[in-house]
Amino acid sequence: MKKLLSIACALALFPSFVAASFEQNLAYGMQGSSVFELQDVLIEKGHLTGSGPTGYFGLLTLNAVKAFQSANGIPNTGYVGMLTRGALNSIVVSATASSTVEAIVETGTTTPQHEQPLSIVCPVGYNCTPVVQPAFIQTEQPVLGVISTPAPTSIPAVNTSPNLSIGSLVCDKKEGNLAEIGANWSAVDRVIASFKGTVLENTESGQRNLNYNGGQVINKNYSHYAYLPVETANLHYVLTAYSGTHIGTGGNQSYGTKVGDSIEGDISITPCN
Repeated sequence: MKKLLSIACALALFPSFVAASFEQNLAYGMQGSSVFELQDVLIEKGHLTGSGPTGYFGLLTLNAVKAFQSANGIPNTGYVGMLTRGALNSIVVSATASSTVEAIVETGTTTPQHEQPLSIVCPVGYNCTPVVQPAFIQTEQPVLGVISTPAPTSIPAVNTSPNLSIGSLVCDKKEGNLAEIGANWSAVDRVIASFKGTVLENTESGQRNLNYNGGQVINKNYSHYAYLPVETANLHYVLTAYSGTHIGTGGNQSYGTKVGDSIEGDISITPCN
């Protein structure tokens, strides 16, 4: 009978973590009895300070776990995984088997330190949202604390301007004078080039002045030149851009939807040699 009483008294002096067994992974933000038992061991080993366990895995516990891991040759990630649980369980087994156990005595009357969630600094270019870990959820994966997603980037505006222009004349021995038509061809499908003015034409009986009034469709996928089958002229040109489908022929045509404003100007033509 006296022997049984002696055993009971010895067990009464055991620290509370003797009965603990760490079977699940623990991480920052979790709370519950397993965290309470973890803090009990960390306090016993001198890695966690305070008036007693709180059951919340906060910043103080995170740093204490890292210190415990460093002291036991485990990568100090702060995450209580298989290696850390193995070290903790070895301490529990060792304490249970020991015949001499020192009791953990709480002293002082100060208010327990309640740990606060870790402050996460969000990297530049990312939006960070804290992960709320409900008390009743037991996770088997590390709780990283934030979900990071790339910040939205602005989409460059599409240049829908026709950017019309008329270049210098090019002499083609077969076709005569050619005028290059410039445009933002990603925004337009065709340009209507109209020319009007006085043309000096050579004939067998000499030169004569003629009125010239012509228009040409300059297509996106074909030649970008306007053909001017005249030898000498002072012409006024008008360039108008369209996008969409070209429907019809002759005098009954639809060139699509007009894009931007027309541009106009004057051009002088000399004989193409």
